[in-house]
Amino acid sequence: VLLTDNGNTLLTSGAGTAANKIRLYELTNNTFNLTTQFYGLNYTIIGKNKSIDITGDGTVIAYSSTQHNNIGYVKVHKKEGNVWSAKGQTIYGELDRNNEKSNIGDNGIKLSSDGNRLIVSCSNYNRIGKVDVYDFNSNTDKWIKVSTIHSTNKEWFPMVMGGGYGKFGYGIACNANASRLAICGSGINGDLYNNIIPPGRVNLGFSTCVNCSTVEAYGCAP
Repeated sequence: VLLTDNGNTLLTSGAGTAANKIRLYELTNNTFNLTTQFYGLNYTIIGKNKSIDITGDGTVIAYSSTQHNNIGYVKVHKKEGNVWSAKGQTIYGELDRNNEKSNIGDNGIKLSSDGNRLIVSCSNYNRIGKVDVYDFNSNTDKWIKVSTIHSTNKEWFPMVMGGGYGKFGYGIACNANASRLAICGSGINGDLYNNIIPPGRVNLGFSTCVNCSTVEAYGCAP
């Protein structure tokens, strides 16, 4: 459930039989009324596990599905007047090296306050995880991938004997213009051999230049 800055627009994702849609409610006469519904492609589940976001002014939303064709996708919509329409192209996931779904957006999608930068978690990609950064080009009406952020450890951890994997991107956060990101790598069970990625650790902070999209680490959480 997400609420806009003024508290007048509410965005919800469903569960169970309602998980194939996202519902948008707007406050009128002190009552939230359902005004718009967004459906998954071929009625796939959308909005699962924090994979929805809305700008503070309620004019841009983003959501993902991990199920479509086993790769998933992200869609962004914008509101002009009272009409919602697609903002840019649908962004599809990619198979990882084990030919498994990348879980695109499964553990987080974030929009900048103006809706022109999109942060997408792919926390299960290669059993390591990554975070992709897209900027919107209004001239071409397309989302352009400007950065991919990986964990500091890119090894594919073994799953035998209780080993885990990095899950980089398990949780993400950003400031208003998405120039600074915080990314969590859950490190389930850590690394089997030397615990390189401890469980439940916020891995790194990242500074992403709004103009040139250069990414650099700016700190380490304890």
